[in-house]
Amino acid sequence: MTTKSYVRTYEKDPFTVSLKAFSLHKGLYHVVGQVSDEHWQEACADMGLTAGGNCFIDVDIEKTKDFIIFKGHVNMKTNRTCGRTLEEFELEEHIEVDDRLCLSPEKLGEMDELFTETDLHVKDFIMQQIIVGMDPYPVHPGTKSAHEEGAFDVTDGIENDDIDEKNPFSVLKHLKS
Repeated sequence: MTTKSYVRTYEKDPFTVSLKAFSLHKGLYHVVGQVSDEHWQEACADMGLTAGGNCFIDVDIEKTKDFIIFKGHVNMKTNRTCGRTLEEFELEEHIEVDDRLCLSPEKLGEMDELFTETDLHVKDFIMQQIIVGMDPYPVHPGTKSAHEEGAFDVTDGIENDDIDEKNPFSVLKHLKS
C-alpha cells in the first residue's frame, strides 16, 4: 500500500502566505511567486534599502513531526550603494534558503531555532534569510577592487630583479630597515 503525501502549492505573492504552524499536515508546501511591488517596497524600507527592484521566491516548506524545513531560493534586484564608489546601482542577488525551525524542545539541536508562534508568516522568515544572505558590502559591477588597482602590491618600490619567484618570502628581506 502506498501512502500519498500531502502537497500544497501557493502561487501568489509569497509575502501574503501565512500558515498555522502546529496544525499543518505533514507534507510539502511549495511557495512560489513574485513579491508584489507594494510588499517589496515595504520590505526594502524595513531593510534600509532604497525602494526599487523586485523579488522572486521559490521555496519548499516541509512539515515533519518535529520540524519545519525550508529549502529553495530567492532571486532579487535591489538598489544598493557601492561600498567603493558610494554610487547607487541595481544589484541582482541569488540567495539559497536552507534552514529549519524546531517545533519540539526535546528535538532542539545546536543549530536549530525553536518555533513557538502559532502563525508562520513566510514574509518574516524570508526577510530574515534575505538580510543574512545579502552582500553587506556590495561593489558596483565594473569597479576595480583595491587589489586590482595595486593598493596592496607588496612589491611596491622593489625592483622586480630583486625578487626570487621561487621563494615567496624574498619580498620580505627588502623590508628590513
